[in-house]
Amino acid sequence: MALVILALMVVVGPVDWLVLKLAGKQPWTWATTFGWIALVTTGGVYVGEVFKSGELHLRTVRLIDQADGRVAGVCDTALIYSPRTDDYPLLTPAGSWWLPLGYEPQIGRARTSLSTIRLDQGQEGCVPAPVRIHVWNLRLLCGQTIAPDMPAPIEADLTIIRSAPQPRIAGTIVNRSGSSISRLLVRINAGWADALGGQPPLENGASLRFDLPTTSMDWPIPESRRNLDALNVPADPMFMLVATGDATTTRSPAVRELIYSRANTACIYAVLDAPQPSVKLGRAGAVERHFAFVRALVGAREIMP
Repeated sequence: MALVILALMVVVGPVDWLVLKLAGKQPWTWATTFGWIALVTTGGVYVGEVFKSGELHLRTVRLIDQADGRVAGVCDTALIYSPRTDDYPLLTPAGSWWLPLGYEPQIGRARTSLSTIRLDQGQEGCVPAPVRIHVWNLRLLCGQTIAPDMPAPIEADLTIIRSAPQPRIAGTIVNRSGSSISRLLVRINAGWADALGGQPPLENGASLRFDLPTTSMDWPIPESRRNLDALNVPADPMFMLVATGDATTTRSPAVRELIYSRANTACIYAVLDAPQPSVKLGRAGAVERHFAFVRALVGAREIMP
């Protein structure tokens, strides 16, 4: 890129001046300078459709919200990086509703989507048409799905023991997600506990029995993207849970409110390993990585020792 800019400076500067001087057309210098700028800019846009530089990348993040043993909603986020100017078809879940991420204005947050993306709305939802992405550009899309018939990924039977100085959480968690679970945190209004605590991942179909004291230390997952400095980004996958949860502008505040206002409510946060892609790119050869999380609200029994 630096060499291209230097070459452009030479062409627009001394070479252009010398040619105009020899032709006796030096007053045209301003016109030819703007002409070169327009030519290079236009060429830079269209050359991206012919040449490819780098690899095509797809990243997806899925957040499954569960309440009372049923899936309340699913939030999918997709990121595409384009090495050339092209149209990219997306295969999205049936019945999902999509928007460019950041399109919907929210209190305290500026509208950040400046590109136009065509969406096709019908009986199957509102899905993106083939997305045109220019060379070396990104597109971020967010889709919401109401999926009451989707199998619940977490089964739990929990008891909160209100002992001093900190309550304990005991019970059983069964993994029904279809993937192994590498992190499993349980949160109540008085604290939280790491259910796996360094143990091997909980395989699909396996159950975990535990009886753990809660800690009153700060909740390890920041409540907002503004507090992501508390995480080892991007090594800690929890930062994607924060970003995706931040996109669910109505459910995330409701989850926090239920945790703090109801003493017999717990929330289970699970990180799924190697999940199936929630969004597929209708183009072969992409470098893909997929992430999935579960946020499950469950009722718990209370025992006062």
